[in-house]
Amino acid sequence: MGLFNKKELAEIERLKMEINALNSQVEKIPQKLYEVRNNNIYAFYKIKKDFFSKKELSLFEKLSAMITSEEFIKRCGEKRYIILSKVKLFDVIENWPQCENWDEFKKNDKKAAIIKNLEESCSTINNDKYKKLIVYPVNCLHVDFLICRIQKDSAIPVFAIELDGDYKDGSDYSGRNNDDLKSLIFNNISKNGKGETTFYRPEFKRIKNSEVDEPEFYNQLMDYLVNALESVEKNIEKYYRS
Repeated sequence: MGLFNKKELAEIERLKMEINALNSQVEKIPQKLYEVRNNNIYAFYKIKKDFFSKKELSLFEKLSAMITSEEFIKRCGEKRYIILSKVKLFDVIENWPQCENWDEFKKNDKKAAIIKNLEESCSTINNDKYKKLIVYPVNCLHVDFLICRIQKDSAIPVFAIELDGDYKDGSDYSGRNNDDLKSLIFNNISKNGKGETTFYRPEFKRIKNSEVDEPEFYNQLMDYLVNALESVEKNIEKYYRS
């Protein structure tokens, strides 16, 4: 008996043809361009001077000390946590099926009201505009710090932290806009159209630069973090069993 039945083999062939058709539509980069890039790497890239800003480093050191402290371990029990930094959103969240391109999204009957809203907002919406609006932000943006709970052979995202810049007089609009988008994503992911939370989602907190070195910051963050993790943990087992 083969690995696939006739119906499955036919579907595999259909998918191969579809992939080949898509590949034929993509303008290929000539090999010569790759060779020029590879021979001139120095002209395109350089090492960044700092991985962390001063405030990011301060917050990372505080978080690292916190999740390994006796008080935190006592309050959180036997659960093990690690902290990661500069994590791409793409590594934490993903698009729902049928949401990765406009043509597929338009076929989703359950999203008819949203599709209508998008088309009314932009009569010339196409796949490129859709991806810039929905897909690319997740691929390009990152969250400053991510706390994960170690469970068996996996690391479960449970708490994300964003260190906001010091926005003044409307400056750095793109930075503020990106931080606002991350808030919207984390605070609304795992909800349905009625705003009801349907399954587990990581907790998300934004911290201002000016807060990091305040005298009570460490203790306040400890309390907030422990309480938030307790709430999140209640839903994790249910989510991962589903």
